[in-house]
Amino acid sequence: RVALSDVGERIFLPRLMEYLHQHAPYVDVEALSPTPEMMNEGLASGQIDLAIGYFGSLAKQLRQKKLFRERFVYMLRSQHPALQAPITREVLRELQHVVGGPEVMQYLAAVEKVLHGPQVKARVALRVHSQLCIGPIVAASDLVGLVPSNLAALVADHMPLQLVEPPVRFPSFDVTMNWHDRFHKDPA
Repeated sequence: RVALSDVGERIFLPRLMEYLHQHAPYVDVEALSPTPEMMNEGLASGQIDLAIGYFGSLAKQLRQKKLFRERFVYMLRSQHPALQAPITREVLRELQHVVGGPEVMQYLAAVEKVLHGPQVKARVALRVHSQLCIGPIVAASDLVGLVPSNLAALVADHMPLQLVEPPVRFPSFDVTMNWHDRFHKDPA
């Protein structure tokens, strides 16, 4: 069992399944949506073998390996009027934002804190549960979305979207692989 967010499933599962197909064809995978309670208890009990993503602070008995540092980028539809000039902090105030992700994800609160903070004061016109739906919403509207850069790159390959670096600083985060210490020597 692997605990992953919706974005984690989209980014990691295709590569993981291809790897397993070639190197461990009899391994079966069940993806679970993580909650903080499930993470600590599930990894400790062995009900979850591996957790991949951003989970904030977890129990001290867990081992962790940083996979990469993630940052947020803006997605806009390719013909969005805001793309006619550089996107500045002042322009952000006029744009309607869509943000997404489960409420338990700590980065969602951090993103909204910046958007509502004194530097930006932007309007969040839409909140959605899954970051996976932000691309199609943005592609069909004048809303703009802030999403992790890896997801943005995947989505922009399949939709008429433009990716733009934010003119203000949003928090970045480490995507990690986590497992319990007592299973560290387990070959599986």
